[in-house]
Formats: sequence, C-alpha cells, structure tokens
Amino acid sequence: MSVSPEVGVILAGKYRVERVLGAGGMGVVVAARHLQLESLVALKLMVPAALDVEGSAERFRREAQAVARLRGEHIAHVTDFGILDTGRPYIVMEFLDGADLDTVLNARGRLPAREAIDYVIDVCKAMVEAHDAGIVHRDLKPHNLFRTNRPDGTTLVKVLDFGISKFIGVEGFDAASTETGALLGSPAYMSPEQIRSSKHVDARTDIYALGAILFQFVTGERVFRAASLGEMLVSVIHDAPRSIRQVRPELPADLDAVVARCLQKDPSKRFASARELLIALQSVRSSRRSSPAVSSEILPLNRSVVLAVASVVMVIAVASTLLVGAARSRRGSLATPSNERPPPMASSLAVASRSEMPPTAEVDASPVGAGIPKLPTPVSTSSPARSATPLQPEGGTSVRSKAIAPVPRVQDHGAKEAPRPTEAPTPRSMKYPSTAPPSPYTLPPLGL
Repeated sequence: MSVSPEVGVILAGKYRVERVLGAGGMGVVVAARHLQLESLVALKLMVPAALDVEGSAERFRREAQAVARLRGEHIAHVTDFGILDTGRPYIVMEFLDGADLDTVLNARGRLPAREAIDYVIDVCKAMVEAHDAGIVHRDLKPHNLFRTNRPDGTTLVKVLDFGISKFIGVEGFDAASTETGALLGSPAYMSPEQIRSSKHVDARTDIYALGAILFQFVTGERVFRAASLGEMLVSVIHDAPRSIRQVRPELPADLDAVVARCLQKDPSKRFASARELLIALQSVRSSRRSSPAVSSEILPLNRSVVLAVASVVMVIAVASTLLVGAARSRRGSLATPSNERPPPMASSLAVASRSEMPPTAEVDASPVGAGIPKLPTPVSTSSPARSATPLQPEGGTSVRSKAIAPVPRVQDHGAKEAPRPTEAPTPRSMKYPSTAPPSPYTLPPLGL
C-alpha cells in the first residue's frame, strides 16, 4: 500500500489530491481540492504502518473528534473525518498558506527576541485552550508550529499535529487510549518526566517544550548538544540546561529567567500553566517595547567596531570646532578695528596743514572754479624726514609763506567771475629743495 496518494486521485469521492505537503511517523498530509465547493483543504491520512498497531484507527478518530472542539485561531481547525475504502482514516483540516517555524529557523538561523516572543505567545494561547479542554499536546516543536497570516495580513502561529496528544478528564477518552508503549515525542523538546514515562505527564510537559523552543528561537541552537539519541536523552534527564545568555549575553535578563524556569527538571518549579507562562511573556514583551528600538539582538556589533565608529565621530566633531574657530578668527582680522579710523580725507582735501602747503598756489580763473587755488604736486615724496627750512625761489631768496585766500563759494555757470585776490601774484614756477616735506596724498585738480 502506498504511503502517499498519487496526484489527481479522488479520495472519499470528493477530494482531489493536488500535491503532497509533508509526512510524519503517524500520517501523511496532502493538499486536496473539494470537488463541489472547489475549496482547498489539508487532508491527513494515517500511514499503513500505523494501522498495524491495535486500536490506532479508533485513537485517530477520537483525537480528531477532540481537536475539533478547539475553535481558537491558533489551532488548525478540523472540518471532517472519514475512513477510506482501504481502511485508512483521514482528517480534513483548514489549508494554511505559509511555512512551519522549523523551515524559518533553517533559513534564518535565529530570530530577534521580540519576534520569537510573539510566536511563543501565540502558541501559549493555543495551549491555554487545549489544556483547559484537558488535551496535552506532548509533541510541541518548531516543525509543528505553522506561521501564516490572518485575512488582514497580520502574522499568527497555529499549532498542528495533535497526533500523540494525551487526554486528561475528556469525556469518552482515557489515558490508556493514548498510549502506544513507545517513546512519544521529539527528544530535544521532551521533558525529563516524559522521557521516563509518557503516561504520567501533565500540561507542564508542554511548558518545558515551550522553553526549549524559545531557547532555540533566540539562540539558533538547541538546549543540549548531543551526537546521538541516547546522549540527548541522558542530557535531558541529568544535565543542567544552558542559559540563553551563555549563548547570547546581550539578551535581556527577564527573558533569560522565563526560559530558565520553563526548563526546570522538577515540574513543580516550572510555570504551573500555559496561562501563567503567557502572562510572563507578555510582561517581557511590554518591557521590550518600552525600551530603545536599537538593539544588539537585530545586529550584534563587535566591540572594536563600536569603538572605531565612536572615534571617527569624535574626530569629526573636534575638526569641525577648529574650522569654525579659524573662520571666525579670520573674519575678525579682516574687519577694521573700532579704535582705528581712516585718515580725514575730506579735511586734507579741503585745507592741508599749512606747514605742508606750498607758499603760493595758482588760482583757477575759470568761471566754475573761480577763486579755488590749484595746488602743485610736490617733486619728491620719498624723503622720510620733514624739514623746517623755508622754501626758496630760484634766486635763492627766502620767501615767506603767504596765507591762502579763503576759498569763495563756487558759483553756478551763469554767475560772474569772482574777483581776484588783491595781493601780488606769486611766481608760477618754483623749484623746491629735495628736502621738501612730502604730501601724504596726491591731490587731483579741484576744478570742476
């Protein structure tokens, strides 16, 4: 008998197989299309080998019946049950689009703490409903947790495969009906008491599994490292579990405490229920959301890289300060100090010092510049010393400096020529000695 049905085969007269989704120890899951409704479903068939176990078919039916009572959004809904002509029972469940978290971990290695906490919180909500209904899963692991989306696009995790569940106090079920005498579960996620005896476990074995799952989510490693199944079983029973901060020291202490409590070997030291664990994780998540967004869980940075970046930022800040200071100093040196004033150009142009003026000056006779003296330019301006020697004419006779007549007010073009001075005219050409005091300015003709 084939384990997986062929693609295109019609099962139970209404489900056409489209593809195989996965296979496990108890059954195989295929995607099938309902012929009348044209809806896509997930159909789980019991494998032929499991049929050889006495009472397995009845147990499969009872488990489907019990899980169908769970209607929460975090558990895959069961919509139908039946037995094929070959004797293989099947369960019809909602079809989920997404990926199981074991596939996600293999692709990403590990998850950020916030994302991991959100996923386990979803699983806790499913377990609260299941435990309240008297159902212990006993096989929680990343492969049985499926990440999908709600209709509004938000992410949620659903719990799959209650195939080896234990029923406590469920009407129509007894503990013996769920035992096969074999080792049930996945050793890496099984509690010590479940390894010793699957018959005597309660909801706290699922709490241990959730701690082991959360450890792997945030570290990318399993709690115990083992090279064989036997070594793994011994480690789970006898060895102390590692702390998540031994693997990732940057993880928060409150999350470390929650995981450590879940992994206690004594069930009485763990969280008493999934509801209690849910409250603890919600508290950790709230503290994480109130903390700064930048976290080393997203991208753990090497200490040397952080120091190098800090040094570069400090150098840039110091250099910027020095450049700004230099620019301000340069602007200050280019500006004219407030206690220094430019020479009085206007007064020099109007009336020069009498000791620096030539003894006489030619008066412009034009109507515009009538009465304004025309000052000759000194011959030399290079002598540093000023002499008090009287100015000499060509004949060598000392000539006293004559007072310059007051400058009459400039007339407009229509005015009459201003009268000339009554004093004797001064010779027009004179030779000044080389020691004549230089004029500090070269004066342009003042005629307009």
